[in-house]
Amino acid sequence: MYETIRCELVENTGVLTLARPDVLNAFSLKMFEEILDCMEGMESSGVRACVITGEGRAFSAGADLKERKAMSDRLPPDASPFQRTAHHALSRKVFDTIENLPCPTLAAIGGVAAGGGFELALVCDLRIASQSARLGLTEAKIGAIPSAGGTQRLARLVGLAKAKEIIMLGKLLSAREAERFGLISEVVQDADLMERAMAIARELSEGAPLALRAAKLALNSALDVPLSRGLELERLLAALLSGTQDLEEGKRAFAEKRKPEFRGK
Repeated sequence: MYETIRCELVENTGVLTLARPDVLNAFSLKMFEEILDCMEGMESSGVRACVITGEGRAFSAGADLKERKAMSDRLPPDASPFQRTAHHALSRKVFDTIENLPCPTLAAIGGVAAGGGFELALVCDLRIASQSARLGLTEAKIGAIPSAGGTQRLARLVGLAKAKEIIMLGKLLSAREAERFGLISEVVQDADLMERAMAIARELSEGAPLALRAAKLALNSALDVPLSRGLELERLLAALLSGTQDLEEGKRAFAEKRKPEFRGK
């Protein structure tokens, strides 16, 4: 169905695989369009978790610079800066869509995740990496800056000083460095990456969907609003969950010492 990605459903988990291994899964406009279509399908199908990974030697090396240059060469000499960066709107739409999926998302990072590839990982809720992974925002090396949310999301995750160091020096971090900075939660053997990713996804998919959705909404808002507003949102979401069948099932299962069976109701 797709030319640049694979979009699969494994039990209750959606799996998106970037599949342009000959160019290190660089993002083309076609790939962005296909990712959007895949994400819309996953959301409508009610998946409980989503894993994003890359085929071959990379998660993603970022933008397809050859395509970007060809697009730029076709523009008239007097094109405005916004005409020259029109593709940024599509990349932002893709990443915002993934960030706002109702279900938890997990990036399984093998090999290089650079530039836009790393920005894609940053919008996921959880990130794990193989030992050989290298991660960073390298745009400054070619005279650009991250333009799909990298400056903002990285600073929120690692703090302003470390974000400046990573972006301004165009540094690629090892998997262990990224783990130490809190960018990824776990480093695994290269051969074990997808097995571990799917195990985490299964655990997520067994959770209470409405509670996970509410937690994600509250957490994604935590650094963008004053504490009082965040606490009020948390209170409102907790109140909405108080009448759900899932909460009643969770309490019954706890009392009966059994595994709950959540239905998202």
